Amino acid sequence: MVTIVPDDSVLAAAHLMNRCGIGGLVVTEDEQIVGVITERDVLRRVVMTDPVVTCRPESKLEECSATMTEKRIRHLPVADEHGLVGIITSGDILAYQVDDQEATIRHLNSYIFSLRERLRRRRCAADGTRLGPTTPRPPSARRAAGRSREGLTRCHRPTASER
Repeated sequence: MVTIVPDDSVLAAAHLMNRCGIGGLVVTEDEQIVGVITERDVLRRVVMTDPVVTCRPESKLEECSATMTEKRIRHLPVADEHGLVGIITSGDILAYQVDDQEATIRHLNSYIFSLRERLRRRRCAADGTRLGPTTPRPPSARRAAGRSREGLTRCHRPTASER
């Protein structure tokens, strides 16, 4: 977390953001947050955002996201009773949401395919057949059938030699 003091010049802030590869700085005075200056501030207004909007370390990410959307800000300092403890950016929130959605997709995919396999086993047991080996299908057949797995376990009736 990179900070500057109110007496620093806009040029110094721009150089510091460039050197650190970040898009915003928290402005502090006597360890208290007094503002935020971002790349956009430097390009458009040459002033820091004041009064500063902050969140607490225990704030929920959804609350932080809603605050950032409502206030139209991309950087949200995190502060407790002792002062600045971190900063959340819109990129941080987006990365979390993408990870969360990917985890949900993996979970649902696993659930659907395990349910499909249980139903297939139940159907085979009811038919008096047994599960055969996984049968690979060419990609065109999988697409046509709407399946994305490499193979499907099929029920088949055992022959006399397999009994």
